[in-house]
Amino acid sequence: MTPFRILAGASEELEACVSYYDSQQPGLGTEFLAEFERTSERILELPNAARSVAEGIRSRPIHRFPFYVLYRPLTE
Repeated sequence: MTPFRILAGASEELEACVSYYDSQQPGLGTEFLAEFERTSERILELPNAARSVAEGIRSRPIHRFPFYVLYRPLTE
């Protein structure tokens, strides 16, 4: 698989979301993180399959949650 990195600000937001969802319902933060990881795997498998939202930027929704992963594929 192609390596990727999560920007510091996005990593902080991800951690905050996990904490928030866990505070709303125990275990929900873990479910959110699992969905994020599944979304990341799909992106790595087919990086150009998601819709383009700006020049060089693509967006893929996180299943079951109101968030999107924004990313820049290394090749278009």
